[in-house]
Amino acid sequence: MTLARFFNGGDSWRAVTRLGWLIDPQNRRVEIYRSTKGVEVLENPTELSGEAVLPNFILNLNKIWY
Repeated sequence: MTLARFFNGGDSWRAVTRLGWLIDPQNRRVEIYRSTKGVEVLENPTELSGEAVLPNFILNLNKIWY
């Protein structure tokens, strides 16, 4: 099962997932899934925050984009 299918498959993921990222390096796009909100789509972000789930965690996307 893909992450997108998991998140789009219903509300069951909300019970087990607080934060999820679907990173598309080819299109430089990130979908952020949160249990408390809808999907947020970012175009060409430079970094992602772990928010309250992973405090002080920053993912530098410049190392992922190609």
